[in-house]
Amino acid sequence: MTKIKLLCLHGAGCNGNILRNQLAPLARAFGGGGGVDFHCVSAPNEVDEAPGVAAYYSGPYLSWLEFPKTDTDQAIPTANLDAAMEYIDEIVEEDGPFNGILGFSQGATMAFCYLHHRLRMRPFDPPFIPFACAIFISASGTAKDQSTLVEYIGSTGRNITIPTLHVYGKQDVDSEAAMTMYEHCKAGDSEFVLHPHGHAIPTDAESVQRIVQAIKAVERKSATRIF
Repeated sequence: MTKIKLLCLHGAGCNGNILRNQLAPLARAFGGGGGVDFHCVSAPNEVDEAPGVAAYYSGPYLSWLEFPKTDTDQAIPTANLDAAMEYIDEIVEEDGPFNGILGFSQGATMAFCYLHHRLRMRPFDPPFIPFACAIFISASGTAKDQSTLVEYIGSTGRNITIPTLHVYGKQDVDSEAAMTMYEHCKAGDSEFVLHPHGHAIPTDAESVQRIVQAIKAVERKSATRIF
């Protein structure tokens, strides 16, 4: 298998190094450094750490969105969303090209919104998405992140047509964001893996192998043959 490069976006209250550690079981299952380059980057806004993170990982703890200092359900200002998309634009320009994009938790929400952001850039031309596939793991279901999804889906009125993989845990408390993403991707080109855990990237051997096989299935659906 030819080595491929995935742009990887972490969850809120974490950072790129933390995500790299969270993805380590998947990296090993793909043959260590010889199969997939999980290119983990860090968000620009400092926030409190995610629950349970500080006991295992040092900061800084970061977020893709700068949340308003008000009620947790308040919608995110459009300028905040645009700033996050422009920040990811810079990463794609400076660190790319990439074969695909992967996001965990808030990072999955941002990855999905970024695909719609690229559609907004050229609404009357063929889709301008610089990835051959997308992988969404435990998309965040918070009210703020859900409002982000609704805003970007509504702004294009189009579904994502590249092959996608959606990974979710049976014990995760809120499936709304994950299902919203799944429903707005091209039917027949989306894989779904439901593992027995909660809001996490699973590390048990069975779940890891199921995700690996699903990623390979997504590859087979990709017209560009990225693997």
